Amino acid sequence: MATFYFPNRGAPSTTLTIAGLEKFPSSYPKEGMQSVDETPGGEQIVYDLGPDIQRIDISMRGLSTANKNSLANFIDTIVNWRESSFDFDSDDATEYNTVRFNLNRHDFVQNPISRFNEIIELRVDPA
Repeated sequence: MATFYFPNRGAPSTTLTIAGLEKFPSSYPKEGMQSVDETPGGEQIVYDLGPDIQRIDISMRGLSTANKNSLANFIDTIVNWRESSFDFDSDDATEYNTVRFNLNRHDFVQNPISRFNEIIELRVDPA
């Protein structure tokens, strides 16, 4: 069961829980924030640009109309896209603190059985 807590898990003013939100394949890539250059002699120079960034890619399939509307409202109105952070618990109960939607759009696509599919990406803010 995935849960979104705004503004945070400790004192939420809004909680959105959706059972079976994540459908495979979902991924949780982590990317190093580094820039690499190379000298004329072939030596690599690495510039650390800050803490690693983790992204949470959530692939949703078969979302009900009510859950689609609740999630769209959470994105559009409650957190206002990327403006506000929130806490998130994934379907496997992993807790992520201070995440944001890492998107500029959503497009819930209706499938043949009147359910909705969508892929969203969350970005875990560096601690």
